[in-house]
Amino acid sequence: MNEVNLIMFISNICVAALMGALMCVYPAITRTSFLFGVRIPASALGDEEVPRLKRLYVKYCLLGCAPMIAAIIAQYIFYPDLSLVLSLYYPLLYAAYHAILYVACWKKAAALKKARGWKEHVRYIDHINSSHTRGAPEDLLGIWYIASLAIIVFSVIAALKAYPGLPDKIPTHFDIYMRPDAWSDKSLFTVLLLPIINIATFATMCLTAYMIVRAKLQVDPDKPSLSFAQHRMYRARMGHSVGFLTLSVSLMMALITFFTIWPDFYVSFWLILALPIVGSAPIVYFSIASGQGGCRIKIDAPAVNPAASPSFNLTGQPPTGQSSARTASPVSWDDDKYWLLGMFYHNPDDPANIVENRFGNKIGFNYSRLSIKILMIIFAIGVVATYAWATNLLIY
Repeated sequence: MNEVNLIMFISNICVAALMGALMCVYPAITRTSFLFGVRIPASALGDEEVPRLKRLYVKYCLLGCAPMIAAIIAQYIFYPDLSLVLSLYYPLLYAAYHAILYVACWKKAAALKKARGWKEHVRYIDHINSSHTRGAPEDLLGIWYIASLAIIVFSVIAALKAYPGLPDKIPTHFDIYMRPDAWSDKSLFTVLLLPIINIATFATMCLTAYMIVRAKLQVDPDKPSLSFAQHRMYRARMGHSVGFLTLSVSLMMALITFFTIWPDFYVSFWLILALPIVGSAPIVYFSIASGQGGCRIKIDAPAVNPAASPSFNLTGQPPTGQSSARTASPVSWDDDKYWLLGMFYHNPDDPANIVENRFGNKIGFNYSRLSIKILMIIFAIGVVATYAWATNLLIY
């Protein structure tokens, strides 16, 4: 157990440092038209307060890591056996700190916009035919998910086939040498627990990929054709990345299942640990390299074909023939008033359920939609239940 505690201690330190580093990168990969959730005009980029606010955010992101790492070290010194269970909670603690920091920066950005009198030059884009355009479900890269599902199905079949011949006590936990150090009474639930978790993880990853494909991404009104070309490349990059992570996690969970049902099965602990780490690497890399919605992707002019992009209107007036209240106003649907605290989108007139957030490279929801409200309630209940179950399992 001491070795496991040490590994989890190092892991907790690395996660805290990684989260702090990623948060520091967010201002750099966010579209320049947004300042902590507040839309600003291009002319505002020359204001010295804009980079100053970004530097202040980065400073406090780094400062927030210090007490977190200190707490992890203190906990390991005095309560080392809690390293595993608290690995579930440290990320939540830093996420809460970051949310408070972000809201503070959002307030400063909103006050700065008001004090400077910044007004965006609205160039109307037909919302229905352009900025609301998103990928189709068939754009999902099925090969990754077919392979992942095949691994999961094989693990379920293997578990069911091995079940009758398993002893009354089966291993349910292993040390870093993959030797069993905890056992449970044999039951169908115990044997199928890991495959069930694998299925739930697979479903979550599929939902994530679907959200990336279907999210309404921001469009640069000055360069709409370039935006659409960047969108396509961004979705392709992130689609492959999420698919690769799905395959890596499915394989990891299946290997652990095989340890439970096949006594002679052996794979190095370090290989199992490496699978989710290697699987996550493309997502981290392409998120930073591509920028928010692909805004940092460099595309040659010949590759940007306006004819291949959805139709758009840049006259400063609504498209002709659009009488609906949803398309009749030249005011952007993405106005600041629709973004609570600069991060929660709430626009009853927008039919989109999934949208691009205004900070970093994240996907969010239109919280005015009833389906999203129900989904968030179910998700919150699921998270609380999962944490309660996992906490009880790891402590007792």
